[in-house]
Amino acid sequence: MKISSFLDVTKLKPFKRRRLKKMEDPFNLYYEEKAEVFCIGKIPLRIKQEARSIIKGKLENDIQFNRDYVNSLDLSSEGKEIFDSALSQLSFWISKLVGMKKRRKGQSLYPWQYAVIIVPSLSFNAWVRLSYDEKDNTALIFLNTGVLLENLDRLHATFSTPGFLEEFWSGKAPIEKPLEIKQGYLCNLSENQVFRAMATEISIKAAMFVVFHELAHFLRGHVSYLRGELDHSGEIHEAPTSNTEEVLDNTTRRVMEVDADQMAGIFASQFWRQFDHPAVSPKEFRNEAFSLEVMSAILSNNLILGQYEFSDKYYSPIWRTQHILEFFYKDFFYVDETLPLLERQNRREKISRDMYKLQLELMSEHERSYEIMGWGKGLSTERLEKEIDSLLGDDQLAFNRLIPVLAKYMPPNFFYQRPDGQEQY
Repeated sequence: MKISSFLDVTKLKPFKRRRLKKMEDPFNLYYEEKAEVFCIGKIPLRIKQEARSIIKGKLENDIQFNRDYVNSLDLSSEGKEIFDSALSQLSFWISKLVGMKKRRKGQSLYPWQYAVIIVPSLSFNAWVRLSYDEKDNTALIFLNTGVLLENLDRLHATFSTPGFLEEFWSGKAPIEKPLEIKQGYLCNLSENQVFRAMATEISIKAAMFVVFHELAHFLRGHVSYLRGELDHSGEIHEAPTSNTEEVLDNTTRRVMEVDADQMAGIFASQFWRQFDHPAVSPKEFRNEAFSLEVMSAILSNNLILGQYEFSDKYYSPIWRTQHILEFFYKDFFYVDETLPLLERQNRREKISRDMYKLQLELMSEHERSYEIMGWGKGLSTERLEKEIDSLLGDDQLAFNRLIPVLAKYMPPNFFYQRPDGQEQY
């Protein structure tokens, strides 16, 4: 990789950023007036209305994710421009992921459909479940507004802290400078326009990783397993909630989270490969920039999750960061499969070591900014040793037992049949 060359270019030379095509207002594209819901994906109106009902029950209020809601966030003109741009781009990528046409026989995943619904909540969370009528064969992914907004706010603030990335770039400790910290979302912005673009791009990728993770719960058969084996709605949440009904023992829950994290890393690499690894970078260094943005995106998600009080149902954020990245690297970095097994293993281990070193340096930069902003000291390693023992011990055995059981609930192998002659919708 040409990481050092890429860092030199972005630090010392201005470069022409790719001009984004002006996108249509996402509320014109995805907000359904009749259902009062912002939904990306081709599902029937009645299921959109069902999604709206689920949100109202969860939030215990009647707030909708619409333009009025965005205006109520009280963002500055610059902050609103950043949020609107990020929402447009995030919606675009989600639409590419889920598809905007009804699936037909012979297409991948038929007769299953799935959609992503944006939820008007500022908490950092997302969840996935099946629709009420199992014969609809529909999965609903709910993404809280807070997933995008928290990442935008924290990453823009991080990029605005004096000396951010200085040590990563040059190896020299940054000179400490006083910083006036402003209160409110998207109030702390870098004067460097490239840094602003990078912070926004990484935030979008971070939100997409949450979507990939929830999608993995569906594609790996987790939600259908919960309904089929445990007669449960199958809701699986990204972060703990006080009102979530939990029917799984801690080990099974952790195993499902590990499985979803692994697949999220692979999905991310496979998905963005189709679009030539978009990144804020000179064209010749796009792959290098893309890999660093992915690293920062996963770090950002888990730094935010690290603010939550986690139970033994979840692995710690620092462990999840490393695990997701490991599986991302496995797909992202090419290793010739015709090489002897030992040589392939050695090459992958070298890639893993090199990227882990970069990851630690980048994590140090983010943690320094977190401390400056008063958000704590970053990712705790307190539980890490215990978790490694768990993964290599009981959890690994549970994982090996559960995966074959889940296989029969994965969408290619399992769906609820409509009566003869009745179409999916």
